[in-house]
Amino acid sequence: MFIRILILSLVMGQVHADSFDELLKRVRQQSSEELSASKARIEEFKTENANQEKLLEQASAELSRLLEESENLALEMEANEKLLATTEETLQRKVGDLGELFGAIRQVAGELDAEFESAITSVQYPERTQFLKTLAQSKALPNVAELEELWFIMLQEIGESGKTRQFNAPVIQRDGNLVDQSVIRVGAFTGLS
Repeated sequence: MFIRILILSLVMGQVHADSFDELLKRVRQQSSEELSASKARIEEFKTENANQEKLLEQASAELSRLLEESENLALEMEANEKLLATTEETLQRKVGDLGELFGAIRQVAGELDAEFESAITSVQYPERTQFLKTLAQSKALPNVAELEELWFIMLQEIGESGKTRQFNAPVIQRDGNLVDQSVIRVGAFTGLS
């Protein structure tokens, strides 16, 4: 290496030595500087290599942790899928039971609606038929409030069929005019105005 430096210095004209001793001194100085620079580069490479190894160890540890977490999540997912399948099976059984109940409720609502169309009590309580039509044609399961309303309408009809009531209702007169006047209803059978 020393000879290369010497030749390179002579060829490039960087060394303008007055004497051989001065040339030798400069070559030694440059050689020493290059040796120091080489040592510094080697230390820098060692440091960088140590840093890279440390990063590799950290990445390996992170990979191991993530693989373990992935395995745990896969086991958890498998358990959740089994639970979901069991829950869906239970739900289907219950929906089947509710489906039968829903069919019966729709049938009762439809029959009551048809019966109330001509019932004299519907003159006094006209809002019942719209509720019954909606319930009979519904595609969704009825909620508790709707079931209670159906129950109330049935009880109301039973109770009103044994009572005499006076209320205002639209009545068609002999001349064809529609007049709102007092009507007496006797049970579920007769109305007088």
